[in-house]
Amino acid sequence: STIWVGTMSGPFASTDGGRTWVSRRQGMPAVAEDFYSAPVDIVLVDPTDPNRLMALGGSHHYDRNGMVRSEIGVAWPSTDGGATWGPAVSVAKGANLTGGAVLADGTMLATADEQGLFRLAPGTSKWEHVVPAGRRMYSVTAHPTDPSVAWATFTSDVGDGPGGLLR
Repeated sequence: STIWVGTMSGPFASTDGGRTWVSRRQGMPAVAEDFYSAPVDIVLVDPTDPNRLMALGGSHHYDRNGMVRSEIGVAWPSTDGGATWGPAVSVAKGANLTGGAVLADGTMLATADEQGLFRLAPGTSKWEHVVPAGRRMYSVTAHPTDPSVAWATFTSDVGDGPGGLLR
């Protein structure tokens, strides 16, 4: 089985339990000398089709002057188990993608800064906005067997307000 991690230099994979790692960024922008060209925060794997992956890009960890904001908030799909990626699709243009999860039916979820929660249904290519902007979304977790349940966390409304959990 393959373990995936997202890094500021793109996705890495391990097939030996994490002892060794290999960069897997074929199809992503070339490595840049002075900024991160393909920051990936998380790699999602579809439990119904292990060849269907999504590398969620952007970086809520780092934003240098050389990085164009339009490069943040994109995702790179793979349909061949991560051998190749792309082309990049916009999830929440200009927003940091801060978390992701996959439901048991293969539906992919992504949280995006102050832009809310997004969903990508299996067999589609356009991310749907399901929780509106105005919440600082930070993470999402999927129920392991029930595809109708996920939990997303937020810290506050934009401005003042309490943080919490959405189901």
